Amino acid sequence: MLLESYREMIMFYRDMVDHLKTLKNAEDACNTVVRAMQKFSYGKVSFAAEIDEFKSMIEAADTLDEIVTGFENAIIRAEEALGKAEGIDAKVIYMRDVERKRLSEIAEELGYSYDYVRKVSSRNAKRHN
Repeated sequence: MLLESYREMIMFYRDMVDHLKTLKNAEDACNTVVRAMQKFSYGKVSFAAEIDEFKSMIEAADTLDEIVTGFENAIIRAEEALGKAEGIDAKVIYMRDVERKRLSEIAEELGYSYDYVRKVSSRNAKRHN
C-alpha cells in the first residue's frame, strides 16, 4: 500500500495547488490547507508531520504564491520518493506517471516484455487529477 499512499498524496497535493490558486490571500490558504490535511488520513497514511511542516511554511509565507510553491515542492519530493521505491510496480508507475514514458519505452529500459509491463501498468491504474 506504500505505492498507493504516494500516489494519493501526490494527487492531494496537486488538488490543493489547483484550489489554492483560486484563493485571494495567504490567510485563506492557511485555513484551507490545515482543514484539508487534517481530514486527509486513511488507512496507513496520516499527514501529521506534513501538517506541522505546512503550518510552519504558511506562518513564514508572506504571499499565496509562496504557499503554492511549497506545495509544488512537496509534489516534487513525493514524486522523488515514489521514484526510489523498490519493485517493478513502483518503477512502472513512476516511469509512466511521472516521467510520462510510453509502456514500450518502459519495457525496453527495464528489460521486460511489453506485455508484462502492460500487465503491471493495468493492475496499477493511472490516476487522473
